[in-house]
Amino acid sequence: MSVISVNGVKFAVGLDWLPKGNLVTKIMDARKGGSSWFVDYEGRTGFAGDAGEYVEGMPVLAASLREVIPDEVWMAVFEADDGRCALVQVRDGVILANGDRLLASAEEARQALGQIDLSGWAVYASAGVIPGAQVLEAPGLGGRAVLKRVPLSGVTRRRATRTAVVAAMIGSVGGVWGFRGELLELVLGAPVKEDEVVQGGEPQLSAVIDSVALVAGCREAIRRHTPGIPGWERSGLSCTARFGDASLLAFRPGLQGRPVLVMRWRMRPGGEESVLRQVAERHLAEWKVSRFQGEIESSVVGREAWAVVLLPAVVVEASGLDVPGRMALRAKLDRSFGLRSGTLEHGEKSGVIRIVMKEPLSRIAALIEAVPGFEVTELSRGGSGWVIVGRRAQPVSMRETGFAALRRLIQ
Repeated sequence: MSVISVNGVKFAVGLDWLPKGNLVTKIMDARKGGSSWFVDYEGRTGFAGDAGEYVEGMPVLAASLREVIPDEVWMAVFEADDGRCALVQVRDGVILANGDRLLASAEEARQALGQIDLSGWAVYASAGVIPGAQVLEAPGLGGRAVLKRVPLSGVTRRRATRTAVVAAMIGSVGGVWGFRGELLELVLGAPVKEDEVVQGGEPQLSAVIDSVALVAGCREAIRRHTPGIPGWERSGLSCTARFGDASLLAFRPGLQGRPVLVMRWRMRPGGEESVLRQVAERHLAEWKVSRFQGEIESSVVGREAWAVVLLPAVVVEASGLDVPGRMALRAKLDRSFGLRSGTLEHGEKSGVIRIVMKEPLSRIAALIEAVPGFEVTELSRGGSGWVIVGRRAQPVSMRETGFAALRRLIQ
């Protein structure tokens, strides 16, 4: 999360994009992510941190680009006055959860795109940044999507929680109250009463992402659901700890926030479209009726197909976890991954850590296990191997009964 200047005009970049919820959801998501600013845009909410440069009404670059780019599936690299570059990814008109990033230079942006399968994507860029890309011009950027202060961002957590609960009780805010921190939407708690908040109520505990469990679940799901489909080529393969692709959630809203394996394919050229579509539909249907545990949602649309496989829960109690400082974690990751990875990037401001390596998932799990305090949020398979996206562990609070339910799913 940061601010860049383009021809003297400041834009907010690197926002964390989540599905748009009600007021209570927005307040709690912002507090869990340490955000004081937000923008609502086309069914999504982008959250920004508490950088001193943010001001009310500042335009958001990702949404501004969405206003001027006509395609539904695209990525864009936009260069700032200081040489930094914003990378924005949009699929089916929706800004992806991890599709708003700030890179240090045009060279870093070119390297990032070099690790992405660009088939099916329209690519835009500032003049001279990405060879062959359609040229983006700065004039005309801006628009209706601008930053606003998160409600109650200036008050304490206890006061904000009580205020939100009261609002829900009197009916001014719709929806069911639930703990909506990172990865904890798998189990929604019953509506919270005000006396529970004031007097303490049900015991609380802290939980974190079990990175090794995420890698293990991903590996087992790939083993059980072989990614190959005859006549089709794989265009995407990723495991994420918190599913938030709005275009696919329309088919199964219940997968929101859950750990999943996502697979995408495109039809090989030269084949008979109707025949290959039937092959894919039969292949995916066999998965749905198989004896394997876990929910599966899939679809074949035109020359593309996708499947989402629910993974076991990936949270563990944070009790006793010694979360290292940022620099200490960096040193541990450098020692563990440095000589084995092709890329090891530490986001100085965003806190996002990105590792690219060709090791198998079994080896990756062992390397991650050797670095306590490193939370993996996503794994994806690219041309250069596995791309691991993570951060320093961020324990979040949840109800004891909710955590117990999650543990039953893990075991």
